[in-house]
Amino acid sequence: MNIDIEAIENWVEETRHRWKVPAIGLALVINGKEELLRGFGQRDLDLALPATESTLFAIGSCTKAFTATALALLVERGLMQWNVPVKEYIPSFELYDRDASAKITPVDLLIHSSGLPRHDLVWYSAPQLSRKDLLSRLRYLEPSKDLRAAWQYQNLMYVVAGCLIQELTGMTWEDFVLTHILKPLGMSNTNFSVRASQLSTDYALPYVQENEAVRRTDFFDLDAMGPAGSINSCVRDMAKWLLFHLGYSTHEIFGSTSSLEKLRTPHMPISTPPRYKELSYQDYCLGWVSQTYRGRRLLYHGGNIDGFSALTSFCPELSIGLVVLSNMGQSPAPQAITFGIYDRLFGMSPLDWNARLESEQEQSRKMTTLGREVREKGRKPDAAHSHSLEDYTGTYSHPGYGTLQISQEEDGSLSVRLNELSGKGAHYHYDTFLLEFEKLPSPLPATFTANSRGIIDRVSIPLEASVSEVVFRRRAAEELYDRSYLQSFVGDYIAESKTVAVTLDRDALRLVIPGELDISMIPENLNTFVAINTSSIYAEFAVSEETTRLILAGPEWAIEAQRTTA
Repeated sequence: MNIDIEAIENWVEETRHRWKVPAIGLALVINGKEELLRGFGQRDLDLALPATESTLFAIGSCTKAFTATALALLVERGLMQWNVPVKEYIPSFELYDRDASAKITPVDLLIHSSGLPRHDLVWYSAPQLSRKDLLSRLRYLEPSKDLRAAWQYQNLMYVVAGCLIQELTGMTWEDFVLTHILKPLGMSNTNFSVRASQLSTDYALPYVQENEAVRRTDFFDLDAMGPAGSINSCVRDMAKWLLFHLGYSTHEIFGSTSSLEKLRTPHMPISTPPRYKELSYQDYCLGWVSQTYRGRRLLYHGGNIDGFSALTSFCPELSIGLVVLSNMGQSPAPQAITFGIYDRLFGMSPLDWNARLESEQEQSRKMTTLGREVREKGRKPDAAHSHSLEDYTGTYSHPGYGTLQISQEEDGSLSVRLNELSGKGAHYHYDTFLLEFEKLPSPLPATFTANSRGIIDRVSIPLEASVSEVVFRRRAAEELYDRSYLQSFVGDYIAESKTVAVTLDRDALRLVIPGELDISMIPENLNTFVAINTSSIYAEFAVSEETTRLILAGPEWAIEAQRTTA
């Protein structure tokens, strides 16, 4: 194999400049030897600090292969079986689809066959959530396919895999990967948090490109999503990771090469047609994508998170491994560099991957522009909203996606906040507003709905294109959920021949008329409650020093009752 290091370095620099990437880290291993470990460009533009082979970058979803390797270790040690349902290991595990909850296995978690689409805003808007929080929210996320019906990329299932490790070993995902993977391989400069990276003396700052300008962006804290993408590493360490997957240090982790082969085995076909004739259809393995390029099989995985893009790959047939790390968010540079280097190592005429990817970006821009034009064409600019702007403000909640807060600024504009994601709201037409969040590429239409009593009580937003719009319901002020406040309404209320029993059910009131009604109600305003599943049934309590009176009303009926016991 002819290895022209100078040609490879020139290609990296050409591509780095073409895509305005501040820094690139490159690791190339061939036949068990580290042929090239190098940093290119600057890890910090303001201070003009150079990137080195030890510079830390976020590797994003290249982390998934580490999580898959950790599960393979559990199987090898007899702690888990690949095809035993997850629920047998984590009894509290629940998905929206009960059948999928009962059948989904550890393999399904790793190969994106759960039936769920991405639902990424669940975690991206709420980095403060714990893994336990994320696990509990899965039951409220609608699937778009049946279990194993199709490949759909899904980060949250890797969080479940991390929880599985902790459940079976008593060790956090971080501790397990550190103890059983990083230390045995000598990956001493690899960590699990951007906070740890910033304690280093050699780390890359995150950047993004807006139009033609390159600017700093914030680090994104991926701690809870760790098993899906929180690892930070350098090319010196990642070269050791490549050598392991190429079989040169397998014994440091696995007792048998069969575990390594299991990770490389295709499990789920990806139906997306190949973009170019040199590429085959893809299959998903355990934490790796399998695809042939110019007749050679590659295993690879990309990674993207705020301010960083990465691509890890290897060619088992020729014993080549390649890692490209960068500190530019959503950059095509790692992909262009990777395919360009394989062209040269395969002894084939290099294809112009920069031109190809520029063409793809231009097509994407045209589609975005056309989408905005189509949306604007359907707008009714003279269609006013039905309520005052103040009536749309308040707190809305969804059990899976969390809290949406809408408030009115002094200038009359609306500000919005989805958990920790801030933005602005502007009227579009009728009761639809466009919500424009700081970190999202396109505005989201939000349609408000009033209940039968004319109160705006919910908002629907298409947060995941392949499923129903996510409905956030208005949530009353937090003090109205105080247990002592709710307890003050508990008791039996008598209305002629009927008794309405009011009891406390977590943060709701349960109202029961024996043989006729059994319904849970949540606070709407002071002393008023609305049914959880239908806004057409509501209750109003009139509180005095002498007694408490209840009016319980439905679409065509009402009951007035007085409390006899408390």
